[in-house]
Amino acid sequence: MNTIEMIDNYKKELATLYDLKYQLDQEDARIVPGSKLDMLIQQINELIEGDYSKAVFDHYSIFKPVLIRNLTGEEVQWLDAFGEAFDKTTRGQRHSLVGLVEGGGRYRLK
Repeated sequence: MNTIEMIDNYKKELATLYDLKYQLDQEDARIVPGSKLDMLIQQINELIEGDYSKAVFDHYSIFKPVLIRNLTGEEVQWLDAFGEAFDKTTRGQRHSLVGLVEGGGRYRLK
């Protein structure tokens, strides 16, 4: 499976998890340790901060595209935003990587 297919699969998986979270939110579920909602949020974060962001990094780090910072509109170089190695990215950078695909993140592709 290539990285684009992996990204598509993770995108679908994340959408499913967000749908489940929405359903729990509609039931006024509370975030208490060990609750369904707490476990679901952990699962969402694990996907974003793990396999999903790694697949995005692996795909785009080959091309190192120029990015646009959504807040200011300024151009940002890939290496300035994400560096050269996935294992050195922060939690916030990993969420930003997924935001490139999902939209609404810190950056967008130019």
